[in-house]
Amino acid sequence: MDCEEGICGDCMVIGSHKKHNVGTLKEGFRKTAASFKKQMDSYLNLTKEFKGHKKGFAEHLTDKVKKLERLKIQVSEDFEELRNLLEKKEGEIIAIISSVIAETVGFHEITKNIEPKVKELVNDCSNLIK
Repeated sequence: MDCEEGICGDCMVIGSHKKHNVGTLKEGFRKTAASFKKQMDSYLNLTKEFKGHKKGFAEHLTDKVKKLERLKIQVSEDFEELRNLLEKKEGEIIAIISSVIAETVGFHEITKNIEPKVKELVNDCSNLIK
């Protein structure tokens, strides 16, 4: 069939569709229905394929979200461990600084008490030499 439109018998004989290969409406309907069925089958196959991909994609996203949640927990645990280590080191360093301060203050007290005694000893030695 050359034409895809319905025409009257006169147009086929004396009108603009003269010499066209024409068929009955019934034949045209069968051809259109077959084409529609083919397109519908193709659509249904694509729909099934899409649903399969959609399910796979959803599973992939779910897996990624679970991995990210585990990563979030791991990062939190790692930082908690770091905080604990830093607090421990802070305590150790503060203890060392406190010890140095105590030693420095103690050394200052010792040197403060020694200085007059050294002067006295120097005087005594000077007196002996005279």
